[in-house]
Amino acid sequence: MSMRSLGYSFNNAIADIIDNSISAKATIIEIICNWDNQEPFVEIKDNGIGMTSEELEEAMRLGSKSPLHEREKEDLGRFGLGLKTASFSQSKKLIVKTTQNEKTFQAIWDLDLVERENKWFLDIEKLECKDALETNGTTIRWEKIDTLEKKDKKNSQEYFESVTDELIKHISLVFHRYISGDYGNKIIFSINGNVCISADPFFKEKSTNQPPEIIANKCKVISYALPHHTKCSSEEWEYHAGEEGYLANQGFYLYRNGRLICKATWFGLARKLEMRKLCRISIDIDNSSDAEWQLDVKKSTATPPQQIRGRLRDLIDAFSRPAIKKITKRAKALISKDKFPIWERFVSSDRQIIYKINKEYPSIKFLLNSLSDDLADETEKIIALIEKLIPLQLISSDYAENPKNLITEEITIKEILDHAKNLIDYYVKQGLSEEESYDILQKVDLFRENWNSIKDSL
Repeated sequence: MSMRSLGYSFNNAIADIIDNSISAKATIIEIICNWDNQEPFVEIKDNGIGMTSEELEEAMRLGSKSPLHEREKEDLGRFGLGLKTASFSQSKKLIVKTTQNEKTFQAIWDLDLVERENKWFLDIEKLECKDALETNGTTIRWEKIDTLEKKDKKNSQEYFESVTDELIKHISLVFHRYISGDYGNKIIFSINGNVCISADPFFKEKSTNQPPEIIANKCKVISYALPHHTKCSSEEWEYHAGEEGYLANQGFYLYRNGRLICKATWFGLARKLEMRKLCRISIDIDNSSDAEWQLDVKKSTATPPQQIRGRLRDLIDAFSRPAIKKITKRAKALISKDKFPIWERFVSSDRQIIYKINKEYPSIKFLLNSLSDDLADETEKIIALIEKLIPLQLISSDYAENPKNLITEEITIKEILDHAKNLIDYYVKQGLSEEESYDILQKVDLFRENWNSIKDSL
């Protein structure tokens, strides 16, 4: 019974069963999570090539394949344990029904029976027409799902529904290349009738990527810089952030035969930084690299071999640079394009960064010069207080979580026009001509961007 404690999640267990369906050349995989009277059950149905009686018996054998044996190139299996370990991690009864060439066989493992008889007793039978599958394919059914056993049906069903919602997201991501047809033939996945949509984490429609790099002739690496939030819609930005957000979802995404193994990790080679949050990197390996990458039985974790690990470490900065530029370039543009920015950025010799209100900004200079010396001094003290009390951590947190939700109140054209008129009056009183006043205003971003809307009214 130790195979029940390998640490499978529900999503990983289902994905492990799906691997077998893909290896069997399935193009349609249907998952049903429902209730039969008072008991929940799960079925995974495919239209693959099915199995003979001998193949079914071999598939139900514990540890039927060595991970060192050479496999077909497209085989997604690992140890030959997935069908059993994945199933028994979630349930006590496994039923496999399979059809090939109009012959249908069924095999059953029932752990309660095994425990009673104190031996592994496998029941295999040939099914008659009324119980047989209509076409080639295999159906895996889980019963006695004891993870829900201690709950009443209402609470269990609510929990089951939330689990299936998460499963849809998981399948859409893990098998997104199969869903889109980017890897081999397209496969249709559905869960309780809901068709899974490909959830490509790289947003290729609007991302930029660097040329592929092949490391040690065994893995292909491609770096993607996702678009800045100003270059996509709010819906696109939120969707591609994922539930964990951009900061958490940066890093390497490891694929084995087109199937996502692990995501959003730097493999301990770098820290997750705000400046790298738009960087996601795909790594592709095949099933001949399993031992080198220390792929676990659940196919959910892996570790790069030393030779590849060293090269990845060397390349992280280069891989991240385009994504970092999309953030820093935007920030530099916001700082530098104003001749009179209202906020000034200062960097000290020890790289401490300070933001201060620019007292030469026309409106602020106008205000200070209009006040008496005492009031001007008090106003400067208030400005200094505002500078010291900027809620930087809160702003940074809100921006990291969703920059599109962090907004400033819009200034109306009337407010901009009134503001411009006051400044022109001030400059004229200081001895400047109207043309010279206009030149000064057009060096201020606020007025320059709205010049066509206000120039005829000045």
